Order: sequence, then structure tokens, then C-alpha cells
Amino acid sequence: MKLRECNDSLKALVLVDSLPDIILPALAYAASQKTYVPVVAVKTVVKYCGPDFLARTLGRERARNLRSRYAA
Repeated sequence: MKLRECNDSLKALVLVDSLPDIILPALAYAASQKTYVPVVAVKTVVKYCGPDFLARTLGRERARNLRSRYAA
């Protein structure tokens, strides 16, 4: 399954559960720049990662941008 096929949060959570945690912030950041990835999928990944994990892996600036754009 691909993130672009996740049109609801349940499908996104199933995908997130099958991937290693360390790649999730980068996946969320890359998906946020694509127009064909549903917003609900990116929101789910961002929420799953949490603000601290996003900041540690992406840096404060990128994490803040993701959280501000996709805050639930």
C-alpha cells in the first residue's frame, strides 16, 4: 500500500504500523510537498510521530512547518 492510496486515517495507520518508525517523519515531510497525497494521510502520520520526534528527526523549522500546516 502507498500513502497516496490512504484516503482515510485507518488506512494510513495500517500503513504507518507496517513501516519503521525512523522513516515516518521524512515520509510525512515528503508527502506534504506532493499534491496527490491526501491531506488526511499526512495529518495521520504527523500526529502519529508527535512533535518531539518530528523535531528530533527533521529539525525544528521543518517540524514546526508540518505541525502548523497539518495540526488536527
